[in-house]
Amino acid sequence: MHPYAETAPAGPQVHDLTRRLTGDDEPWAVLAPGVVDALAPVGSFAAGGEVVALARRAAGAGDGSVWVAGDHDRERSFAALAALAAASEDGSGWLEWEPFEGAGPIRDEPVVHLAPHRHFPAGPDEPWVSAAIGGGRILAVPLRFAVSYRPDPGVRRRWNEAFENLLL
Repeated sequence: MHPYAETAPAGPQVHDLTRRLTGDDEPWAVLAPGVVDALAPVGSFAAGGEVVALARRAAGAGDGSVWVAGDHDRERSFAALAALAAASEDGSGWLEWEPFEGAGPIRDEPVVHLAPHRHFPAGPDEPWVSAAIGGGRILAVPLRFAVSYRPDPGVRRRWNEAFENLLL
């Protein structure tokens, strides 16, 4: 073995459902809208850990302009998230979430794109969001690790302005 070969992943694994996909899966087929947005009942998005549960309790109930994850009425909670994401340009806003196990404090990060989906077809079924977080790649974030979402079209506008300046 090469002395610099990496045998185990360095650092924590981000909460990203796409890791469940195998090399045989074709994401454009597996993650087709007919599959991920099927009308079957939404699965649980109960808090994925104590830190998430505490943050949700501290956030309280959403006031209509902010979605706070709640597992007590899944359909209503999911519909509220979908409505807020649709109200902002491409779901631009702020996602409060736990990015990985043991992340410490919950993070409130800018999302340039957020699209909620009812089902993830690989592995156990669960609701999730497709989110372009910060300047990173698009992640499939399980809603069990989400605390809240606040739409903000300014996030996308600032992102586009910054990107435009890079091209000059």
